[in-house]
Parts: sequence; structure tokens; C-alpha cells
Amino acid sequence: MSPDLASYDSIIVAVSGGKDGTACLLALLEAGAPAERIELWHHEVDGAGRSFMDWPSTGPYVAALARDFSLPLYRSWREGGFEREMLRDTGSSTAVPWL
Repeated sequence: MSPDLASYDSIIVAVSGGKDGTACLLALLEAGAPAERIELWHHEVDGAGRSFMDWPSTGPYVAALARDFSLPLYRSWREGGFEREMLRDTGSSTAVPWL
């Protein structure tokens, strides 16, 4: 049994520039999902700042993917990105010692 893709108001596809999101988008289109209901969403790991963990080509790539398929692209990020989270001082250690 397949879902009725036309019954959804929005179909969100998380894209990172890799094969999984691209394959999901292509599979949805092939299955008859209405293109006007598909939205691409990309999470900026670096927090829209300087390149630290994301490849510099990732942002332009997902923008080109959205443009080529005439789909809206939404971006999200955490202020300071992964680097800020990695360097954050929580005041306590969460490390578990090896026994």
C-alpha cells in the first residue's frame, strides 16, 4: 500500500547535498508527488558562518538543486554552528570513563 502523495499539503525533503536526499527527491517525483508541494530543507552545520565542517560547495549545490527542479529551499542553522557547540563549556564533564 502506497501513501496518497497528493493528499499532503507539504512534502519536506531534507537535503545535505548527498545522494540520500537527492534519491528521496527523485523517488518522490517518480512516484507522482506533486512538485508544487515539495520543499527542500537544508541545515547549515556551520551556522551560516565560515566553513568548518560543511564543504564550501554544499550551500551552492543545494541551491542549484532547488533551482534546477524549481523547488523552494529553506535553510536552518544554530547560531555559531557545530564549532560553537563543540567548544561550549557546559561546566561539567559528560565523558564516561572506560572501566
